[in-house]
Amino acid sequence: MKYRPEIDGLRALAVIPVILFHAGLSMFSGGFLGVDVFFVISGYLITTIILYKKEHGKFSLINFYESRARRILPALFFVLLVVSILAYITMSPSQLKDFGQSIISTISFSSNIYFWLKTDYWAQSSNITPLIHIWSLGIEEQFYIFFPLLLIFTKKNFLKIIFYILLVLSFLGMLYLNAVGDISKAFYLLPFRAWELVVGAIAAVAVIPKNKLLNSTKVWINFFALLALIFSYTLFDKHTFPAILYGVPVIATFLIIIFPAHRGVTSNILKNSYIIYVGLISYSLYLFHQPFLALMRITNFEPLNTTQTIVCLLTTLIMSVVSYKFIETPFRNHNFFPRKSIFLLSFLLTILFLMLGGIFHYTDGLRDLKISQMTPKTKNLFTKYELGVKDRFEIFNKIKNNEESNFDTTNKLKILFVGDSTSRDLLAASLLSKDITEKAQPAQFELDDECIKNLVSNGNEINTDSIPCKKKIDIFLNSFLFKESQVIVISEVWLNNGKYLDYFLRLPGVNKKKIIVYLPHHFSDMRSLIVYKDKSRVNINSTEFKKFVYLNRNQRTLKSNKILRDIANRYSLSIIKGFDFFCNFDLEECSVIDDAGFPLIIDQMHLSGPGFIKFSPWFAYQLKKVLYLENN
Repeated sequence: MKYRPEIDGLRALAVIPVILFHAGLSMFSGGFLGVDVFFVISGYLITTIILYKKEHGKFSLINFYESRARRILPALFFVLLVVSILAYITMSPSQLKDFGQSIISTISFSSNIYFWLKTDYWAQSSNITPLIHIWSLGIEEQFYIFFPLLLIFTKKNFLKIIFYILLVLSFLGMLYLNAVGDISKAFYLLPFRAWELVVGAIAAVAVIPKNKLLNSTKVWINFFALLALIFSYTLFDKHTFPAILYGVPVIATFLIIIFPAHRGVTSNILKNSYIIYVGLISYSLYLFHQPFLALMRITNFEPLNTTQTIVCLLTTLIMSVVSYKFIETPFRNHNFFPRKSIFLLSFLLTILFLMLGGIFHYTDGLRDLKISQMTPKTKNLFTKYELGVKDRFEIFNKIKNNEESNFDTTNKLKILFVGDSTSRDLLAASLLSKDITEKAQPAQFELDDECIKNLVSNGNEINTDSIPCKKKIDIFLNSFLFKESQVIVISEVWLNNGKYLDYFLRLPGVNKKKIIVYLPHHFSDMRSLIVYKDKSRVNINSTEFKKFVYLNRNQRTLKSNKILRDIANRYSLSIIKGFDFFCNFDLEECSVIDDAGFPLIIDQMHLSGPGFIKFSPWFAYQLKKVLYLENN
């Protein structure tokens, strides 16, 4: 097959804006669209290679997967090795645990699915997530599994028809998800990204008529396509509307591929020797840049300054050159590494990294090891943490009878807390407040979000207390607590992102109650924050530490809180925001340790003894404000 240098030039123009976007350069607000260009190129090259070899009777599925393994895995394993070492040195246990999970998803070709479930690509936490960019590799790897089979078993006459059908279905699916607000699914998952890869496949089978007019306009087509590509990187962002505009860089890439110009501005840029070299090392550049930026941010607490950004980018360039010369190139040499060697080495390293990811996960990010290395001052903080855990259990022992009781016959306002263990914390905070107990009677009914999900799925979900959800919901609706309650405060961790709250609100009788939605707080694990404080030597009351806590709020909870807020607004429900107790949003700071050095939470959300003492009056005030109790 004839080498096309402009393809490597396109790779360079795809990877550079992605890197600058992740580096935080505001002028490249649409730099993430460089990945779309990569997808078109991949679709084009894979289709071209497979069809060419198929026509000449040289195609073999095992050879194809061998070539993909040689292209993808060596550099990926090298990056995982380097980043794992740096992650162990710089990360807190909770971060290292998450990193272990991302290693497993990367090795199992499911990183896009993992990050779809884990975090929003544009969330602040993505800036300190070393492997979040590997989601795109997950898309390509899944594409490589299914697409060759389509090309092998489909006659060439039908390929274009199938391509156009796939293009339309995938593109419409992407538009629909963007229209209904499910942007993460449209961004991360193969069915809604396939249209970009298919556009590249169409470029591979497109037959361009030969005529003088077309030949004379190729230079201008290329030029305007290049302008469109650059404008999309600089003018678009995550809020671009309508979503159909995301097709601009895809179409621009398509035009540059099918109308190759051998002169003009575009040709000169794409065929420049320096640009081509950047394209050649683009895979390693892509793999290395985000881990270095993320780990530098973790070490630095705050957004990177210019010097730190330049250091990260230079390090990325150096490591990419090393990777290309000493890892990528040798492993593509069949004589240097025969098939058996590449498959065996890939298998062994896959097992090794799966084990490493598992160790990081199941040891909670090597938590005990990191705690053993604490300074005496931090161990004192950890002792206070353990006292806070003990005080929490004492509080719940005192209110145990109240937890298990029904409402009495007094005229006090009857408030029912419905949900998981977070609603139990709210019940305890209410019972500790005389301002609440003098005017209201709190109680709790345990109903986790899996049971609320059951209202839609009608599946086999089990409530926390091991009761099947179908039965638990019937018990709830027929309970004395539900029937007599006047106010329901619903609080869940919402692992399903809160989208099923809508169905809870439609349960018979619920609309007759005053409903309050508590938007839960959720941070990094307290023990991990203590270890991080120890390692960084930062003061627990410093701005740096508070900003770090703010940055590490749980992104899944932030995402579900937005969904809950939208649903609550639709039903005109009252809201209490848990993060407001801990955080100053103007300063982007959160405090989870009080001035005396006592942690306010024991894990990621549940209150410690000192936490209850401070949270209870705040929550009582919020509850009274919502219920107007101060006027009664």
